[in-house]
Amino acid sequence: ALYLAHAVVAIPLVVVVVASALRTYDRTVELAARSLGAGYVRTLRYVTLPLLRPAILSAAAFAFLVSFDEVILAIFLGGPSATTLPKKMWDSVRYEIDPTLTAIATLLVVLSVVVLAVAERLRSRLTRNLHF
Repeated sequence: ALYLAHAVVAIPLVVVVVASALRTYDRTVELAARSLGAGYVRTLRYVTLPLLRPAILSAAAFAFLVSFDEVILAIFLGGPSATTLPKKMWDSVRYEIDPTLTAIATLLVVLSVVVLAVAERLRSRLTRNLHF
């Protein structure tokens, strides 16, 4: 149930990000590859996926971060045997004061910044490669 709930929360985010990338996607590049003799699989692998890779990676990163931050799902659907990191952090805030919580929170902020920086770097590299 916990996996399904996280998927239900993350899928709309992924759909919105990838759909916005598909909206700006230039299909003439794919048609040019097909007209030059590339098959469907080769066009998908060498043309379509590289053009959509930044959107797919960004969507995956955002879905991970949203799912990782979802405490309510972990509390209500996880049960007593499932101890996720957000649930452990929640219990730590409620029952004890521990510097581990501050360290984990700092790591989460750093992870978020790194994921966004990598996504931006991939996006800028892709746009720079398309212009040359």
